[in-house]
Amino acid sequence: MLKALCSLIFFFALVLTLSARIGESLEDANRRYGTPVGEVQTAGGYLNNYYLKNNFLICVVFKGNQAVSITYSRPDINNKFYQQSLQSKQWADIINYSRFCNVELTTYVIKHLLKVNLDGKEWTEILKNDFWQRSDGVEAMYDKDKKNLTINSPGYINHIKSSAAQDLVGF
Repeated sequence: MLKALCSLIFFFALVLTLSARIGESLEDANRRYGTPVGEVQTAGGYLNNYYLKNNFLICVVFKGNQAVSITYSRPDINNKFYQQSLQSKQWADIINYSRFCNVELTTYVIKHLLKVNLDGKEWTEILKNDFWQRSDGVEAMYDKDKKNLTINSPGYINHIKSSAAQDLVGF
C-alpha cells in the first residue's frame, strides 16, 4: 500500500513538473507564477503578462485565454537600480530596462526549462545550445545577446512573421 502511494505521488509530481506551459490558461499561469507585475495589451488581441518568480522575469503572451509564447530571463539581482526598482515596485523599469536581465542562462537552466515545456513531446536540437523544435511545431530559441529563452507556439510564430512582413510593405 505504501509503495503504491509513493508511486502515485511520484507520478503526479512528474506530471506536474512536465505539464505544458504553452497552451495553458491565464489562470494556470497566475497559479504557477503569481500575480503579474505588468500587463500590456498589444495589437491583434495579444496580452503580455510579466511575472517575477524565483529571480526570473517571465513574459507570457496570451491569445485569448491561451499562452502562445513564454520568455524566461534572469535579472541581475545585485544591480542597485534593479534593487531600487524592485523595492519601490516600479515594475515598468524592470520590464523595460533590458540591462537588468543580463544574467546568462546556464545549459542546466535551459535544459530544465525545455524539459518542463515538453508537453509529452520531444525537443530536437536544431542549432547547438541555441534553437530547438518540438514535433508539434513549437520552437525554442536562446538569444545569447539578450540572455533569454523564448518558446513560441506555431500560431504565434506565424503572427510574428506576418507582422514583420506587414512592417516591410512599401520598402
